[in-house]
Order: sequence, then C-alpha cells, then structure tokens
Amino acid sequence: MYCIDLKYPIVSLPELVIESHVWAPKPKDTPQLPFFIERTEVGLSLPVYTAYRTGNTRVLTILRKIKGDVYELKSDMEKVVGKEVSVRPGQ
Repeated sequence: MYCIDLKYPIVSLPELVIESHVWAPKPKDTPQLPFFIERTEVGLSLPVYTAYRTGNTRVLTILRKIKGDVYELKSDMEKVVGKEVSVRPGQ
C-alpha cells in the first residue's frame, strides 16, 4: 500500500474521512504492535497536540498517552515524517 519501509506497515486506512483534525474512528480490530496510543476519554480523540515555541517560529507536534515500546514507535514515525523524532518522558 505504501512504499515507506516501515517495521510495522499500515494495513488499512479508515474509509470515513473527517474534516476535523482531532478525531479518527477507532479501528475495529486493534493491531498487535509493541506500542499503543490511548485515546482521550472525552470524544475518543487521538492525543495529538501542536505546540509553538521560539516566538511561534518553531512548531512541534506532540503525541501523548503512548504505552509500550516508544522507541519502536519513534523509528516508524521518523520514516513517515522524514525528520528526527524526539522522545521525552510522557510525550
């Protein structure tokens, strides 16, 4: 499906496209991965946030509520975004 050499390839995408950037449908079957991103309690949104630093010249995307092996997630995320991903406690 994708030509990125991911260790844990994307097997399917939801058919439903939501215009809002904070919600995605929960998958029917949770794939068996060494990491898991817990959804928020209110609205079942993915915990993805944007932070602006250095006078709004540096934009950060923050992913929270990660459980399991964060370094496996980091490795695949770097392949998807094409940039270095930083791991910080809780984020």
